[in-house]
Amino acid sequence: MAQENNKLYLSVAERGVVYDITNLPATLPGALTSPNYSTFAAGAEERTRVSNLAVGYDTAGGNPNTLAFVHSNTAPGSVVYKTIGATTSLAGATNPSPTGINIGGIGMNNVPTSSGTASGITYGFSNATKNLYRVSPTPLDLGTVTGDAIWNANTTTTPVNASTIWATDTFFDYTNNIYVLLQHNNGGVFTRYLYRINPLNLTATQVVTLTGPVGTYTATTTASSGTSVGNVRGLAYLNGQIYAVSVNTDTSLNIYTININTGVSTLARTYTGFTGLNATNQDLATVPYYVPFTFTCNAIAFQGTGSYVAGTPSTRTLRIPIANIYAPGTYTINVNGTGFINPAYSATIGASDTFIDVPVTYNGTNGGTIPLTIDLNGSTTTCTVNATDINDSDADGISNSTEGLCVQGGFEGFDSPAQTTVNGNNIQTNVTNYNGWQVNLESAQPSPFNIVRVNGAGYSSGPIYANTGNQYLDINSTGGTLYRDFTLSSPSVLNASAFFSPRELTGTTTFDTSIQVVRTSDGAVLFSGNPLSFNASSPKDTWLGSSLSNVSLPAGTYRIQMYIHNNGHVDSITYCFATDTDGDGIADYLDLDSDNDGILDAIEGATDTDTDGTPNFRDTDSDNDGCPDAIEGSENVTYSMVIPLSAATNPGRINVRFNGTTIGTPSEIISTATAANGVPQVVNNAINNTNASIGLVNNTQAGVADNTDGTADVGQGIGNSQNAGLNDCKCYKAPNVTTGTDVATTHGITAFNRAATGTTSWPGVRNNGWTALESNTKPFVMNRMPVATASSAGINIGEPLSAGVAAITAPVVGMTFYDTTNNCLKINIDGQRTGWRCFNTQSCPDEN
Repeated sequence: MAQENNKLYLSVAERGVVYDITNLPATLPGALTSPNYSTFAAGAEERTRVSNLAVGYDTAGGNPNTLAFVHSNTAPGSVVYKTIGATTSLAGATNPSPTGINIGGIGMNNVPTSSGTASGITYGFSNATKNLYRVSPTPLDLGTVTGDAIWNANTTTTPVNASTIWATDTFFDYTNNIYVLLQHNNGGVFTRYLYRINPLNLTATQVVTLTGPVGTYTATTTASSGTSVGNVRGLAYLNGQIYAVSVNTDTSLNIYTININTGVSTLARTYTGFTGLNATNQDLATVPYYVPFTFTCNAIAFQGTGSYVAGTPSTRTLRIPIANIYAPGTYTINVNGTGFINPAYSATIGASDTFIDVPVTYNGTNGGTIPLTIDLNGSTTTCTVNATDINDSDADGISNSTEGLCVQGGFEGFDSPAQTTVNGNNIQTNVTNYNGWQVNLESAQPSPFNIVRVNGAGYSSGPIYANTGNQYLDINSTGGTLYRDFTLSSPSVLNASAFFSPRELTGTTTFDTSIQVVRTSDGAVLFSGNPLSFNASSPKDTWLGSSLSNVSLPAGTYRIQMYIHNNGHVDSITYCFATDTDGDGIADYLDLDSDNDGILDAIEGATDTDTDGTPNFRDTDSDNDGCPDAIEGSENVTYSMVIPLSAATNPGRINVRFNGTTIGTPSEIISTATAANGVPQVVNNAINNTNASIGLVNNTQAGVADNTDGTADVGQGIGNSQNAGLNDCKCYKAPNVTTGTDVATTHGITAFNRAATGTTSWPGVRNNGWTALESNTKPFVMNRMPVATASSAGINIGEPLSAGVAAITAPVVGMTFYDTTNNCLKINIDGQRTGWRCFNTQSCPDEN
């Protein structure tokens, strides 16, 4: 059996073997096959090679991922051995204690270093000194450990006040401290303590006082029982418990557990059948080190659906699942990463807690995916989680790319592919489409694309530098219009630019150009960038730009084009079509309400509640219940303010200005104030309602629907817009009214014992009814009948039954009963036996 993690090992030098006693089996199991010196005679030196035992990672041997036993005799100068698997070799070390001083127990530090691998250093103690010894690698007496008055006590004359390292074995915690047991004799009163030692400054700190058998003194050093212990030969830590082994009467071994937090000890197991235990040593060893609780690294995650936003400082909650809580208390959690401001977070952890929520603040200075390291303060064991920093120009928690920034976009610098001729022409033979660009030529030319490559000197027929890169476009031997076509499936906002330069202009030669947008269906030039004019005086090494900014385009097919004179060049063409779902002229990545339903994108989010392929922030009926989100939001937006969902254009969008009645275009009905950019005016407070296109001045007009949910603010709440089980569409159709004389109701049933005759008593005071019913304890129950589930002779499907035959053979329009088969209120719509319908769908024929 090879060395394993999370195992408890016991070495017995009297037999020269090691046992796996994990979970403390009732009887001692068979010995490990290696190291195993049982074939040597009793009392042989070889058997003592397992007097001391440690187990851990063989970092010092160059095998940081391999577990090894390190073992030796206790005597000074003893050879230290290392066993990996079945192979035992010299560890290149000897016991470092001075002559006459035995090291009676060793332990290996398996706490990871900053490199992520365990230190692999083995330490030991002697009960004859208070020195710390490094056993392997490079044996060394590290010096005397000092501590508090109890630790330092050294008065051996009467009255005695002295302490000794009583259990010379050791274990470690997550901060690299070493733990030992100390026995203090104060005038004949013996008290035992658990101390931790910092191996760097050799300082000892008391942890807890031991109680129970291990904490109770007996003068017989070779005896131990369930009430007192005279010796401890080995210590180890595993799964929240300290384990100790003690000899009793030379023939048995007692195994004790010690609670590291309370110091309470308990006899856990006894193993018998030995001989000669007093004269030899025993030891315990484990790989794990003490931690008060553990992180579940692979389940650490940020809470919520948002992300950090580039350029915007913000705080999110990082949830860290925890387990194996051995020591409830208050601990410091560190979360570190580039651009993250996280002062040490103090977390109070209870015994039943399953996670820690840590607020993590980002300063907004970086971008992309940023790795964060999480650790328990003082520990070198860390977890890693990635934080995503998105570009989100409107800070709504939805990335620019998700909101369609440059959903069709590109840059053409004519630098790819690289051309061979420098400071000269590179005519693209028979190429009429270059990287998606084409030319309408002024005169025929089979090879219109000439790519000029320059290096800053030596070219006389055009600029010696490109605007970007080192190549630009010349139309070969003629002029023409360079163009590229684009099809937009939704309204979009375009930003585009191109740079131009002349060459060899002389005399009266001039030309004008600009970047343009053309509607391909009729060839109309819709938008032109700033015009550029070139003549003989224009410097040929200067590039001038023409640009289009925030051009609003409905769905359709368009052409970006620019004229290039025979004596002109073009370079650095940039274009970006950004989706503008509601067509209000504000691209979604800048629009706080991309679908003009009055509910902010930040509230609706990018999830897709109804799984129709349209995210909620663009979906005007997010739950697909047939009622527009604008109406189902938290404020009183009515049907007359919203375009019907059945409309071909802008269905479900608010189409009125702040007053709730004046219809406007998408760009006219929104606010352009910074805090309400793109949000319909009708749901905004006055301070955030501005729109210069209709003369709406800030802080003059609040939307009529604003504050109808009790809050004067920007936009409306989510309401029932994402709950298909609740449909807020109501029928606002006014009831038909017939004027005339009221008629008293002459029939009624009451539970209040107040029926009387006359128009001033009940039910006469209830006008215009056939009957009146009233009660505050008894419900009204109408006739309940099953219905036919299939048609048969004399029976129609869906009609009420009584004893298996039709119950109502002459129905009247409006007649009603409760259908117990389908659990619905059923009404007759046409006076026919086939005219029964369940009354279970809310409707209004002319609701919009």
